[in-house]
Amino acid sequence: MALDVALTHEFTPKQHAFASFLIDGVEKRKAAELAGYAKESADLEANRLLRHPAILAAVQIGIAKRLAIGAPMALSVIQDFALDTSMHPKIRLDAAKTLLDRAGHIAPKAVAQGQNAAKPLNEMSMAELRELADKLEGEISGRAKEVSSAKAAPAQPQTIDDIM
Repeated sequence: MALDVALTHEFTPKQHAFASFLIDGVEKRKAAELAGYAKESADLEANRLLRHPAILAAVQIGIAKRLAIGAPMALSVIQDFALDTSMHPKIRLDAAKTLLDRAGHIAPKAVAQGQNAAKPLNEMSMAELRELADKLEGEISGRAKEVSSAKAAPAQPQTIDDIM
């Protein structure tokens, strides 16, 4: 799978085999052994090979290809579960939710009882922004602890209006 990338980076046959085994899901030490590296140094070689940028790129591209090829099959399984009326309702519901999530239809977050939904900052008026800033400054100042020092620190602005 990573042959196209491997050829452009002139991998050794062992490096190419190592990358191919990793893409196939073989554990790194075992992949190094199967690629022909000595059993005693397989773990060391695997770690060294995994620091090689071209090998990492080949593995990432190979895995991405496998995922892209497997995605339609996974989608089909989820759709089958959602449509199969003999399945437990919980499984069907989970499959339906997964389909919606993957399609970008994410359920809105619930608002805590007694609170209004937070308005995005970009939709607030200047007055609402100042009110929010004052509220947050009040919360912060309520948490502040007085620290005394020998030298007085220069006065810091206290509100947004002082800064502007």
